[in-house]
Amino acid sequence: MMTRVMGAVLALCVWWAGQPGAAAAVRINEVLADPAGDANRDGEVHATRDEFVELVNSDASPVSIAQWSLSDLVRVRHVFSGTASIPPHGFFVVFGGGAPQGFGYAVAASSGGLGLNNAGDTVTLRDAAALPIDAFLYGSEGGRNVSLTRSPDATGSFALHAGVNGRAFSPGATVDGFERLVNVEGAPGLPVLPEPSSLVLMGLGLFGLPVMRRWHYGGPVDKR
Repeated sequence: MMTRVMGAVLALCVWWAGQPGAAAAVRINEVLADPAGDANRDGEVHATRDEFVELVNSDASPVSIAQWSLSDLVRVRHVFSGTASIPPHGFFVVFGGGAPQGFGYAVAASSGGLGLNNAGDTVTLRDAAALPIDAFLYGSEGGRNVSLTRSPDATGSFALHAGVNGRAFSPGATVDGFERLVNVEGAPGLPVLPEPSSLVLMGLGLFGLPVMRRWHYGGPVDKR
């Protein structure tokens, strides 16, 4: 365990030493290891397919992440395609599986899963030359049915998403639901449109019908 922790710390030190160019603007921004909702919007709540890792680009230009990779403590879980990129002030989400719906930049893990342990794991982002770009080490807080997210996005420390604004997760958007970083020069910060089902519920709400939000709870699960 100590060797793994030291490896994660070393990866972070390499990143802080400075990655040249726009690649330095790309960071791991949100991680969901213990899904309790339909994060990938494919119509099914799934213990592993709804896991995700979200990357953010704080630069005003798109950044190519062609052939970059995401790993956990065990192995490489996803390799980005040769054309993958993150838009200016935007996001790219890798889900554990399923068929992500309604995202501008989202894919399912190329290995067939992300393998994020609820009890703790390390997520490492590497470039095409296998050099560390960013790494995130978390513990048992990963098993609380909500994501761990930077707050503010891109620059802040990681916190439980529900502790930031009461929401369980926000893949492909800021913690407040915008499709681009806000409060950044040149960032449009457009709000993400609700899913069709959400629009229907909002319509019912306008007619005075109460809408109840159902929360799902579950204990930690080791999903390697």
